[in-house]
This record gives sequence, C-alpha cells and structure tokens, in this order.
Amino acid sequence: MTVFLSSHNLKEVEDYCSKVAFIKNGRLIGVEDLTKVKKKK
Repeated sequence: MTVFLSSHNLKEVEDYCSKVAFIKNGRLIGVEDLTKVKKKK
C-alpha cells in the first residue's frame, strides 16, 4: 500500500511508515528504508 504523508518531523513519519521518499520541487530525489536510516545513527 502507498500512503502519501507530508511532514518535516521524521519521528512522526516513523510511526506510520517503513520507507520514505524525498520529493523536492516536484521531483523524487531519494527513497530510504527507515530501518536502515535508524542503523546509521
């Protein structure tokens, strides 16, 4: 399932999503798996 959620708060996004896509000026600039992002910290 795909759900579009707009937020500047990554913690809020983590509560609902396992992957995130970053969009800037209407263009997709990246897709990240949140489990991998958490391990980088």
